[in-house]
Amino acid sequence: MSSRPFPDSKAFSLDPSKMSYSYQYAPLQRSMIRVVELLQCPPDPPDPPIRFNINPVSLKSGTKFEAVSYAWSANPQPVKIILVQDNSQIAVSSDCYEMLGYLRYPNKNRILWIDSICVDQCGAREISEQLKIMGDIYETAFQTVMFLGKSTPGSQQLFDMARQSQLGQPVDNGMIGERESLFRRSWFSNIWAVQALRRSSQPIFICGSDTMTLLSLQSFLISFPRDQRLEVYDYPEPLRLKDQFFQRHLTDYLPGNAQPATIQAQELFWSFAATGSCMSTNPPDRILALMPLIINAPLSLHRLVDYSQNFDSISYDFASEFLRECGLSVLSVIRHPRPAGNLPSWVPDWTQNVDTSDHIERMPCFFRDYEPDNREEYFRIESRRLIIWGARYGEIQDLGPVLQISQKDHQQRREDVERLMEELESINSVVYAHEDWPTSIQTGMFELIRAEPQSI
Repeated sequence: MSSRPFPDSKAFSLDPSKMSYSYQYAPLQRSMIRVVELLQCPPDPPDPPIRFNINPVSLKSGTKFEAVSYAWSANPQPVKIILVQDNSQIAVSSDCYEMLGYLRYPNKNRILWIDSICVDQCGAREISEQLKIMGDIYETAFQTVMFLGKSTPGSQQLFDMARQSQLGQPVDNGMIGERESLFRRSWFSNIWAVQALRRSSQPIFICGSDTMTLLSLQSFLISFPRDQRLEVYDYPEPLRLKDQFFQRHLTDYLPGNAQPATIQAQELFWSFAATGSCMSTNPPDRILALMPLIINAPLSLHRLVDYSQNFDSISYDFASEFLRECGLSVLSVIRHPRPAGNLPSWVPDWTQNVDTSDHIERMPCFFRDYEPDNREEYFRIESRRLIIWGARYGEIQDLGPVLQISQKDHQQRREDVERLMEELESINSVVYAHEDWPTSIQTGMFELIRAEPQSI
């Protein structure tokens, strides 16, 4: 790649009198994206201003670029201004500015795709259209940079040990604290990081100036002694959904005669449940940021990507689609109490940031018992109300204790399970399932009731 791949690359004027207007985003045509040409860092003066060009390219043009996914700080600082090629101004967050300082090369320009710069954040239509091809962007990039923030002495040691573990070196127990510190970085709880890692063909992780591959990180995680090793279900969500074993787990849940659109909707819903504790700064992102996980999404899902709608409308539309394709499994991720709002009680509120991945194991019974040909016998939506057919079997006699499983402390988990079993022994009521009910429903009758009953 040459240092000047675009013909309009030019030197920048640093004269403030020429910075008279903000950068204007021109409309993008179909399959077009913008890339940042991050200009090389000159040797003088020390710490010179960051400068870049923004250029439109076609995803099919063969342009070689890197995609970037970066961490956000808990308390973002005021934005900083960057000069671009036509002496206009563009504002970026301090997190982005800092990252660009680490990523620029000393002797050549670097071509990057960064969503916060390359997508017009003020245009709902452009954001929606770019989101629909975002998975293709990550797959087309020759590598994706996962920038985790500044390095620390501990992170430097971890990155070095990760590279050694790929060569078969065991990991010392003393690195447990550094592993936890790494996973507490905001990137690992960012909902946008899930699709970035899942759709990337060549991801790399960067802390400050330290770099490691995904394979190195995976080798590091499995090189701990067995009693200190994390299971896949304990990984942060982006790593969990990238794991091939975790992805294959879904196929065990799907009915053998399911249509492609049904499978894709169920996979998306399953991904929602598996990322319940991920964070987003904009409520619609909590739902729409996962859409790129679905390759060749059907029109029924594609049409729901619309940033001009408010969060309640997006939540309702997705819940309705999930009901049609996934059956009553939607109800398995409802959590109460929930904030007062306009959402019907059967629509999940994904802003609660509650990990519902423990319910993934229960979804097979819903997927089996609510096949497309039979669902009309069970429920319908009428004026935003969910009407379910059923039979009155009995009344709840007692509520089981709540088992908190979201914490990462394994010792605390074991203690909570032991406490739970002791409390269960004090519950004397027994529920008998009707012998004519499907086996999956009979099994479901014995599940713990984990929330106060509430009218649907």
